[in-house]
Amino acid sequence: VFLAHATQVALFLLFVAMPVTGYTTLAASGHAVSFLGIVAIPPLVPESGRLAQIAIALHLTGEFLIYGLLTLHISAALMHGFIRRDGIFERMLPRRSQRL
Repeated sequence: VFLAHATQVALFLLFVAMPVTGYTTLAASGHAVSFLGIVAIPPLVPESGRLAQIAIALHLTGEFLIYGLLTLHISAALMHGFIRRDGIFERMLPRRSQRL
């Protein structure tokens, strides 16, 4: 149970950190930043090659952490559903009365 919750918390934190590091990479590199190409976001960090390098390193590290955590999460769900058959996998699925 602890590992499942820790994985979920880590994924949520990474889903917040990824846009922040992506924004920092662009802004520190001197590139224009926009939200969906519609709204321009002003640079909130100074132009700095070193800061851009650090931000991109963190962004790429986060990318691979997300890949690993998603693989772990999906593998654990499948293990509970097909090997242990302990009902945890079924709890993740919507009940028939909740389906549209």
